[in-house]
Amino acid sequence: MLHMSSILLSLTVVQFIMAVVLVVFWSVRTKANGLKEMALATALGGAGTLVAGAGTAQTDFHLAAAGTICFVFAALSAARSMCRLQQRPPRPVLEAAVVVFGGGAIAYFALATNSVAGILVSLSAVYVVVAGLTARDLFAETDPALKSGCRILGVLFAVFTALHVVRMVTRPFMAGVPGPG
Repeated sequence: MLHMSSILLSLTVVQFIMAVVLVVFWSVRTKANGLKEMALATALGGAGTLVAGAGTAQTDFHLAAAGTICFVFAALSAARSMCRLQQRPPRPVLEAAVVVFGGGAIAYFALATNSVAGILVSLSAVYVVVAGLTARDLFAETDPALKSGCRILGVLFAVFTALHVVRMVTRPFMAGVPGPG
C-alpha cells in the first residue's frame, strides 16, 4: 500500500518537470504571455508537495503547513499567469487577501488545532476563490485570437473550482485524519 508521502513525492517530480519545460519555452522566447508565471506556479507546487510530503511522512504539522501554504502561492501564480495570457493587470489586493486569510486559516488549522480537515477545507476555499474568478475571466475573453483557448482553460478552471466546492463541503463530515494509504 502506498503511503501518502510517496504519492506527494511522485507529484513533486511531475511538477518540477513541468516547471523545467515551461522555463525552456520561456527562455527560447516562445510568444505566449504567462509562461514565466506558470513555471513559477508549477515550481511552487512542486516545492509544496515535497515539503507537505515530508510533513506527512513525519506527521509534522509545521512542514505540512509550510507545504500547503506553497499551494496558496502556486494557485495565485497560476491565476496571474492567466491574467498575463489575457493581458490583464494582476490583482494585488485580491492576492494579498488570499494570502492573509487563506494562508492564515491554513496556519491556524495546522499549527493551533492540528486539524487535517481544517487545512484541506481552507486550501479548497482558496482554490474556489482563485480558480473561480480565473474561470470567470477566461470565459469573458473577447479577443478572437484567445477566445477558444481561454474557453478551454476556463472549463478546466471551472471543473477544478467545482471539485473543490465539493471537497470544501464534504471534508468536514469525514471522520478522523486520513490514513497513510
